[in-house]
Amino acid sequence: MTVGELIDELKKYPQDMPVACCGDIYYPPTAENNRIHVAEMLWVDNNYPWNRPDFEYINLE
Repeated sequence: MTVGELIDELKKYPQDMPVACCGDIYYPPTAENNRIHVAEMLWVDNNYPWNRPDFEYINLE
């Protein structure tokens, strides 16, 4: 899934609806524990002998 595809999917829902990762959510839904951290990451293939190209991706934690 790309960032654009994720945005398009999320647009189907109310903007004030809580969001969880892997079903992990606390009560109340506005609690700081529910904050999703968005980070740009680099995937590196170190699985010899394939050595596929590295790529950047967005990780939701």
